[in-house]
Parts: sequence; C-alpha cells; structure tokens
Amino acid sequence: MKKTSSEPRSLRERVREATRQALLEAAEQTFAEQGIEGARIEDIAARAGIAVGTFYNYFQDRDDLLKALAAVRRETLIARLDAAAAATKGSPWQAQLLGFLRALLEHLESHRRFFSIILQAETRLSSRPPFGSAMDEVYERAERLIRRGIRLGILRRDEMDLFPSLLVGMLRAVLIRDRHAESPESPTPLPDLAGPLSRFFLDGAAKS
Repeated sequence: MKKTSSEPRSLRERVREATRQALLEAAEQTFAEQGIEGARIEDIAARAGIAVGTFYNYFQDRDDLLKALAAVRRETLIARLDAAAAATKGSPWQAQLLGFLRALLEHLESHRRFFSIILQAETRLSSRPPFGSAMDEVYERAERLIRRGIRLGILRRDEMDLFPSLLVGMLRAVLIRDRHAESPESPTPLPDLAGPLSRFFLDGAAKS
C-alpha cells in the first residue's frame, strides 16, 4: 500500500533525512573554506559526524553532493523570490524592485559562504556550474520585473535588454566586493544594501 503524505515517517526515514541535511550543511562550510577542488570527502563526512563509508550511501561523489547542495539552495532562493513578488504585488513598482533585491540579498546573507563557491566555480570549472539553473531563474524573474517597469512607464525602453543583466550583475558585484572586503570578520549585512542598489539602478534606468 502506498504511503500518503499524511502518514508519519518512520524513524529510519527521519534519520536518513537528518543525515543528508547534515552532509549538505557540512559540504557548504567545507566547500567555502577549502574550495570546490580542495574539499575532501573525508573532511565533509567528519564535519557531518558520520563515517566516510556512510557518505556513499547518500551521494556518489563530491560532484553529486555539490549538485544536491545547489538544488536545495536553488529551491530556497526561488521560493523566497516568489514570496517577495507575491507580497509586493499591487505595490508601486519601486517597492517591487526593492522587494526583489531584498529577497536576493537576504538569501545571500543566509548563505554567504555558499555563494563564494559560485565565484570560484565560474573561474575554475570548465563545465557549466551545477547552480546555473538557479541563476537562470533569477534572471527570468529580473526580466519580468523589468518588463513590468517598462509597461508602467517607469523605465526607459532604449537598451532595455541590458537592464536584467545589469540588475543581476549588481548582486554579483556585491559578492565580489564581499570577498575582497578589508574587514571580512565583520561584513556589512547584505540586506542593508537593498536600498542603495535600488536607487543606483533607478538612477541609470529610470525615465528622466
């Protein structure tokens, strides 16, 4: 008989899910500290509090683990962006822009270490990074937001194709700045930058 979603999970299922989650959290920290190429499965397993052999009950290898981590973080990010869009629906477009930026920056703040991996992968991996689909979806949502701003007459139409890239590119610039900050031990809370980034974007893209 097929188990329904309302039936309680077995202890074994709960333990398995908790172990998988522990591995993902340990991987995020280890990848950020040691880099994608330098991170060792032994270190990830030790940090998660499991034996190396147990690791292979959950993931085939390091790349499989990275893809799983990227998928989980992608789901969280997209859910956060969609929740922000729903919360600001019907609000002035500038408030929608601010909500979009704040949602992204809050996610970056929650996973600052993980997003340093993105910058590493872009320069070190020859193949497309496993989190590429997340950035594609962020871009699509930025594009929809830009088109809405143009329809409302807030943004100008000339060079409108550049605006989504510029909007997402500002967030990439924040990550780069974050990596090279002089005081990495006490970084600026990223959500605090939502207002300045919004104003900076509008100064360049808004109709005069």
